[in-house]
Amino acid sequence: MKKRWLALNFFVALAIIVTSVLIIRTGNVYDIHTRYYPETMSYDSISVTFDKEDILALKGMYLNDIGEMIVSVKSVGHGYVDVKTQIAENNTTVSSRFYVAGLGTIFEKKFDGLNFTGYQVVMWELLIILIAVELIMLWSFLECKKQSDFSDKRIAYGGILLFNLGLTGLSIFKIIRDEILTFSAFEFLLQESGRNLLFCLIPVMLLMSLSVVVGNIVTIRKKGYHRNNGLGIVLGIVWFSATFVAVALDSLYTDASFTSALIEDLVTIIVYIIAYLECMVLATCICNFVERHSDKNKVWYTFPNTFLKRFRNVFIHQLPRHTAILLPVAIFFICS
Repeated sequence: MKKRWLALNFFVALAIIVTSVLIIRTGNVYDIHTRYYPETMSYDSISVTFDKEDILALKGMYLNDIGEMIVSVKSVGHGYVDVKTQIAENNTTVSSRFYVAGLGTIFEKKFDGLNFTGYQVVMWELLIILIAVELIMLWSFLECKKQSDFSDKRIAYGGILLFNLGLTGLSIFKIIRDEILTFSAFEFLLQESGRNLLFCLIPVMLLMSLSVVVGNIVTIRKKGYHRNNGLGIVLGIVWFSATFVAVALDSLYTDASFTSALIEDLVTIIVYIIAYLECMVLATCICNFVERHSDKNKVWYTFPNTFLKRFRNVFIHQLPRHTAILLPVAIFFICS
């Protein structure tokens, strides 16, 4: 294994360890947002009650930078507990449900997911890891180009490069534009980035699909039917159909009257897989085009049989690299 991959693995492991330590050290305190903005710093009108006194305790109250009343709680045990914050001045009640883990980390169970102290660390850790992976893939891809290496490994680097670039770029763009206040909001941002990446690929895949289908139909009309031409038509239809299957599944779930976190996670994973495979298809086409017109390596390809062979080789022989990218994504959405 090259030093760059060892360095990347060491960096990822170190980032996970540091993040875990920080969350454990700070996660035993949690701030409840009341959405109450008092004119004075009087706490007489606020009462906090716990249905279980041996799990959470009141740490204090304070006004944050924008004048919102914050109720701070700390963990004294572990398990589930409900907290009610009653504000007599405006006659409102803020109900919160928490789970305190064995190490004292407090998780707020919200209707749209969960939140915990230190979620910002996790958010930036994931983005830094994505950027690190992008730099390593770019380095490896350029190294293959410098060595005139047109192997399946280079195509895999190019596909991961495109996929990771789209995902990281869209995520950073949304974080800059929108304030992420909860871990669930960050998870939703990643889901949206995967969908947006798929949508951005639709025009490219449509153009490629139409060119393949039309080109093979013209060839059939001029030279007669051949198995490879029929295969090219099928390939073009499958390319574009797979994209719309993912879009249809996402729309079907969004419009459904029921909600299921598992179904949502599975749909998100399918969207990611299809977007990832389309990036691999695009990288295969680009690398084949570059190789075909390279002065150092004059190789002329027949399409689509050679393309299908290369894509199959990229998918099978580079399976560890694909797994290293997609498996953490699947685990992240299912576990969170």
